[in-house]
Amino acid sequence: PETTSSGPYGMFVLGWMDRKGKVQQEFLDKIKDEKKMLNKFGQWVEKENPTLVAYRSTTADAPHLRNCFTRFKLPFHNIKHYFFDLYQDVLYTKSYRKQKYFLPLGKPCGLKEVSEFLGYPKPDLEISDGILAPIKYEEFLNSRDKKLKEKIKTDLLDYNRDDLMRTKFIYDQLKELE
Repeated sequence: PETTSSGPYGMFVLGWMDRKGKVQQEFLDKIKDEKKMLNKFGQWVEKENPTLVAYRSTTADAPHLRNCFTRFKLPFHNIKHYFFDLYQDVLYTKSYRKQKYFLPLGKPCGLKEVSEFLGYPKPDLEISDGILAPIKYEEFLNSRDKKLKEKIKTDLLDYNRDDLMRTKFIYDQLKELE
């Protein structure tokens, strides 16, 4: 999964992709619907019991989801146990014994750097980083222009989808090396 958040709300985009590449995304059109969005995701996870392959989920997605679920007192326990973190569990384990792959990047890198190093084509997106996403979401919330709101929503969902595709790309590339 890929999450994006900021401000008084916890999360405004939540996306996940299955093994076949089918993407599901939830977008928070109205702040008051955040609990409903999280509840829907939590029910899906509990029903499907998936392994959520993510990049840096240990320090980002898992704790953020846990905090959001806790804030709304939603019944979702041990979210971190569903995650398989490509960054921490595979690429930068901090243990030479556990680590299977060593990328010649010189330092731990983010999702974009690693995916592009492995050959992911750089897309032309309006929103290209996690810093701009919350700013654009604030613009979405404050705008009364329906066309502008739809464009911002599309751009945020495209950014989220790209992160999902990058994560799957890294996973697939590493699986090919086995």
